Amino acid sequence: HYLYHYSTNYLQYAKGATMNPLNPFAVSGLIIIITFTPLFIFLLFKGKSKAVIIFNLYAFCVLMWGVTGFFWAIIQDLDKVLIFWRFTKIFVMFMAVFFYHSIILLAKRNRPRSLLIIYSLGTFFSICAFKGLMWSGGTYVFKSFYYPNATFLYGLSFIFWLLTITAAHIELIKYYQVSHPKERLQIKYLILLSIGFMGGSTNFLPSFGLNIYPYGNFLVPLHALSVSYTILRHQLFEINVVFKKSFVYSILLLLVSLLYFVFVLISEKFLQGFWGYKSLSISVATAFAIGILFFPLHSYIQRIVDRFIFKKTTEEISK
Repeated sequence: HYLYHYSTNYLQYAKGATMNPLNPFAVSGLIIIITFTPLFIFLLFKGKSKAVIIFNLYAFCVLMWGVTGFFWAIIQDLDKVLIFWRFTKIFVMFMAVFFYHSIILLAKRNRPRSLLIIYSLGTFFSICAFKGLMWSGGTYVFKSFYYPNATFLYGLSFIFWLLTITAAHIELIKYYQVSHPKERLQIKYLILLSIGFMGGSTNFLPSFGLNIYPYGNFLVPLHALSVSYTILRHQLFEINVVFKKSFVYSILLLLVSLLYFVFVLISEKFLQGFWGYKSLSISVATAFAIGILFFPLHSYIQRIVDRFIFKKTTEEISK
């Protein structure tokens, strides 16, 4: 009943609240949404094994972290922000739980006791978060948004999150040592994804009073991009992709274009804050100018995708 009450009123808390202009953290949330949404939808339709289903639950939690993080980063109302944090914290806790579970299944390990403990603790911390026991009020940080003030339970949940993610990577390393050469290539990419978790861990720090901007959130999308690449090129989770290369190329080009659009948007917002103009026509003209100025960057990234993913030029792929 408690969950139903808040889920049905989830977006209503955002209505009527004063909105803050886009800031870097909100932009990082948008990028997470852009990168994890295609991965989640793809795995939703292609995933048939238990390992893929659990991993997709992890991807969903990261996606929802991007969604909720975007909203509380632009809402200028502490009470509403803390409501969003109740959901955010649940997704963060189960992000670690589902990632560990999916790695256990991938590595074909038998860890019933570990899974029982991790699911139990994840559920416990999620209930505490939903009841608002993880924080005592909030603080306006970086002149941009509110962050909850951590309580002792929040600190314990952070330790649980770190230990769970670490345990998952230890299992990956053990699996790498006994796996076949083809599987080792897949595992290498998953181990390298630790950089995304390292970046994500910085999101906890402001709650402990550390004046460190959570720029590490920009590293989280690398997880989705790397997993997508490993599925397409190396059949991660034994997913055989039979899409035509032209279709895959179109999806990748769409992602690059969306990221380019976000880059242009945040650049325009930065110039708006620097120069202080508020005219819509000036904003549109500035965004257009930025788009033209940085279009060579878009083309350069597109050529990198062509060479790195398909080992061909744009002209060769079009044929």
